[in-house]
Amino acid sequence: MKKTAAAPLLALMGAATLSSAALAQSSVQLYGSVDAGVDYVSNAGGSRLNAVNSGRRSPDRFGFQGSEDLGGGLQAFFKLESGLNLDTGTNTRPDVFFNRYSIIGVRSATLGTVTAGHMPDFMYEYVSPTSNSVPGISSSFTPGNLDNLANQFQMDNAIKYESPVMGGFQFGAMNGFGESALGFSTARKIGVGAQYRGSALRVAAGYSMYHDRTADVRGIFDLSTLLGQNIAAGSLFTTTKFRTAGVGASYAVGLFTPHVLVSDVNLANANGNESLRHYEAGVNIDISGGSKVDLLGLSVARSSFTTRHYQQINLFASHLFSKTVQVYAGLARVQADGPGALAGLFGYTKSTTDSQTLLRVGFQQQF
Repeated sequence: MKKTAAAPLLALMGAATLSSAALAQSSVQLYGSVDAGVDYVSNAGGSRLNAVNSGRRSPDRFGFQGSEDLGGGLQAFFKLESGLNLDTGTNTRPDVFFNRYSIIGVRSATLGTVTAGHMPDFMYEYVSPTSNSVPGISSSFTPGNLDNLANQFQMDNAIKYESPVMGGFQFGAMNGFGESALGFSTARKIGVGAQYRGSALRVAAGYSMYHDRTADVRGIFDLSTLLGQNIAAGSLFTTTKFRTAGVGASYAVGLFTPHVLVSDVNLANANGNESLRHYEAGVNIDISGGSKVDLLGLSVARSSFTTRHYQQINLFASHLFSKTVQVYAGLARVQADGPGALAGLFGYTKSTTDSQTLLRVGFQQQF
């Protein structure tokens, strides 16, 4: 009898399992982007460089995201995203597989969204879309990307709240728990952000503060000492507080979209603090007459850190074959000045002189 009774029960459970699997599959999306191109760099470590590099238009990545309607206006969702290097087939961070996003959350159109997991801050999610690199190539980001306009630094053990969009306006706050027995503030991270997105105007602001974070000021700025701390080659500068702040805006006027952005990175320890200040402006032009098939971008930037200053000019052009496939070209030049200042575009080996020029032609496909 037990065998007879168990048979229909097992069949029912199997059907339910298959049904659930089908429902889950229908709600899950695989997405990503791959990009490869040929670079010419005038001086990379003392010599000219010709190379195939990937992810310089938009980071190479793939991910899974899904959602499910819970009723009552609530929706559960998740997102798992991993960065990769197309040119070598490796992960961008071998020690963290889903290094870009690893989150789960619940959203409501009237109450907002709560998210938990591993995620970037508002400097990337809100402010970065107004930068010189969107559209463009990653070399247009700030020196060393210390302000995280590119998604290199994420908050672990984080929880985030974002308001619903109200008349185009949205705000958010997040906290990354340090989870240290040494105290609540040890390795803790916090962030706030706000943005407005209208039909033509976009304005965004972000702020983050990290306790006990490191910065590669030796590798980026060739500094062997900072705020009383000696920094050996290959070593990182250790901060007690690492603050980033930024505001950016863009406005579409016919075929032209001018944009501006200002960011500030403040590194502090017991001996004081030092700031990296960055200013940029540019214009994106729809040279296809409104279809956005052909885009041209021209931008300039200036960054200052200690006694070092960096001026950069960027030129970018792209052609869309479809909504997901494009070919592009970018030209960037940075000029450094100040005692010991060496030029270095973000993502490339520093020059041994005060200037560096990059020419890149690439091909990108999103999926």
